[in-house]
Amino acid sequence: MILLLTPKQNLLETLKKDGKPECLCNSFTMFRGIPGDPVFKLVRGNRIRGTTSHDQWGTLILFPEDAPAAVPFVTPENQVVQDITEWQKYVKVPDLAGRCQEGWEDAIAAEKAIDHEKYLTMTVMGTGIFEQLHMLMTFEDTLMNFLLEPEAMHELIDVICEYRLTYMKLIVEHLHPDCICSHDDWGSKNTMFMSPEVWREFFKEPFRKLYDYLHENGVIVMHHGDSYMEPIVEDMAEIGVDIWQGVLPTKNIKEISEKVV
Repeated sequence: MILLLTPKQNLLETLKKDGKPECLCNSFTMFRGIPGDPVFKLVRGNRIRGTTSHDQWGTLILFPEDAPAAVPFVTPENQVVQDITEWQKYVKVPDLAGRCQEGWEDAIAAEKAIDHEKYLTMTVMGTGIFEQLHMLMTFEDTLMNFLLEPEAMHELIDVICEYRLTYMKLIVEHLHPDCICSHDDWGSKNTMFMSPEVWREFFKEPFRKLYDYLHENGVIVMHHGDSYMEPIVEDMAEIGVDIWQGVLPTKNIKEISEKVV
């Protein structure tokens, strides 16, 4: 089979409601990542194999030599937020706007070197809003605080949302990527970590705000969530998710697709 469309053209056809893609592109073959941006270096530069460190928020990060990736290690004793009702006392938001205005030369050069006729450019933004919450406090405290201290959780979520919006603006203004892969896992293999109603109360509008900004600037929204999120798939489409990256093959992908066409 001879393909006439480039990987870029094929993906764009796939995203159209009545598009005519020639094939389903494998994984990320239609994208070329833009390495070396200073924001990524600042917020994840401490993740070095064989080390123990703290990230810019103060979370303990472990990266053993034999581990596939770095992981946060949050306990009741070392969690950043010891009392959600006094989160302002504990949380120090990284100053992205102040610390990441310089050092873009390598990333800009890498972006320019990509074959834009053949590929779409992309940057990755790890640690979404929910993930940031359970890196600031234990997983158990995160889930319980949705129920026990919703006002404080809304406040902290708004702060994290603004932080990620600043992150997105820096990326868009300096690199103008075709796509941003935005991470946030909301479930395990078989169930969501919270009810759909709780997700809608706390996360739907913050993510709509973020993804509206990307769409206003012509950026494709890829949401990475390799977890069970079927109960909110229509909500994800509504708030602007163009690509759900991480749909589990154990689920009914055809049925999921039909819900949002």
